[in-house]
Amino acid sequence: MAYLLGMEDEPLGKDEEGHIDFKVNKVGGKPNWASGDHPNPMCKLCHKQMLLAVQIYAPLNESLNHRTLYQFCCLQPQCQSKNEGWVCIRDETVDTSVTSSCDKLQPTATASTTTWIDDADDWGDEEDMEADSGTPNEHGRSEPQATLSVQSGISTLTIQDLDTKPSELALPKSLDTCDHITIPSAEVEGDESVVPDDLPSQPTVDIRALFAPSSAPISDPSGLQFSSFYLNVSEEHQAAVLSDEKLDQRAKELWEEYQRRENCDWKNLQKSNKITPGRIDEAYEKVPPSHGDRVVHKFITQVQSCPEQLIRYNRGASKPLLLKQLTKDEPISKCRHCNALLVFEMQLMPHLSQLLKLKDTAGDYQPVEIGTVLVFTCSKSCWSGVPCEEYLIVQSEIY
Repeated sequence: MAYLLGMEDEPLGKDEEGHIDFKVNKVGGKPNWASGDHPNPMCKLCHKQMLLAVQIYAPLNESLNHRTLYQFCCLQPQCQSKNEGWVCIRDETVDTSVTSSCDKLQPTATASTTTWIDDADDWGDEEDMEADSGTPNEHGRSEPQATLSVQSGISTLTIQDLDTKPSELALPKSLDTCDHITIPSAEVEGDESVVPDDLPSQPTVDIRALFAPSSAPISDPSGLQFSSFYLNVSEEHQAAVLSDEKLDQRAKELWEEYQRRENCDWKNLQKSNKITPGRIDEAYEKVPPSHGDRVVHKFITQVQSCPEQLIRYNRGASKPLLLKQLTKDEPISKCRHCNALLVFEMQLMPHLSQLLKLKDTAGDYQPVEIGTVLVFTCSKSCWSGVPCEEYLIVQSEIY
């Protein structure tokens, strides 16, 4: 399945905020909970209220529930670069529009539960999902039509209270997890053995913070919220084409402006240059990045194809974009609620930090800094009736 990219769309008006629900993809504002009214979580480091950064409606084909992910962040700069400064909450509610049958399951064609774009592919594992068809609701999204029994679906949900800490659990090798990400290695001449290549030490001082203008931290963030806007979503290759068209038009304008300013005609200049007979033009060859960090190079290259991307979504993808290799201190553990495997689902991108602005606040404040936030969710999407916290990893930008 191709990645789905979320980009900035129209802002949410005051009248609209009171009429939207948990099935809306948005940035900022107040969370529209699926199972009722719940307070915003508190930061585990400074114990202050966190603000909603992103709300994503992400139902699954194999589930009878509506399913929404909420990413919250702390406003304190010292918390934003740590995992504890971010929280991902998953909330669900029973889809009452699904018809029930007391007889055996009747396989029917229903629409894909991907509501980011019309006629999108599955979000989960293709082996465990069947083709669906559906009808649009009042929001223009496709709602699944099935003959599943709501009561029988709820009765199959089980909860396990485990005392084992996630850090102590070993994750088996699986294509649905990210523990098989390739670690850099180097071959030593004269010896056939392969030894790990030590990664460069990470910086301990944020140089940018030393030159940043001083701003008073917000002592009480309760009642505050980020300015809210809708997310425009498309597949990655389509978003890249749209982005290239914008860049090509801007590049053409700059090139014409340069020719007028320098009083030169590039077309005539090309004609005047004669090609030497027998000359062979040299071809470009791929070389490693000069800084030697292939992980960062891949991240930057992928982002440059569509700089406007705020969200990358692909449930079950095995290779999310990383700013640095995952260490032993950051294991992709099992679900803390049911002990099932975790799968990658989505990540927040650096451009989002420029758009997270406090609403109705005139004072100066330090913006939220985002490298990338990787969100891993329960592969079984276990549900106990109350919002549950998922696992995430925060990677700060490297300077």
